[in-house]
Amino acid sequence: MLALRPTPKLARRVRRLLDKNRETGLNASENDEMDAYLRVEHVVRLAKGTAALQLKEARAA
Repeated sequence: MLALRPTPKLARRVRRLLDKNRETGLNASENDEMDAYLRVEHVVRLAKGTAALQLKEARAA
């Protein structure tokens, strides 16, 4: 879980959306797509934090 990373293709897509948002803004569809990526990223960060804490506690036991 801690090593989970986006695929290179997904990372490129997110980078393109971020660049476009900065340069000209996103259309409604692109904005929805970016929101979905951000929600997934949030859930993954929470899961990674939980996994890291559990690993730390297991090592201390």
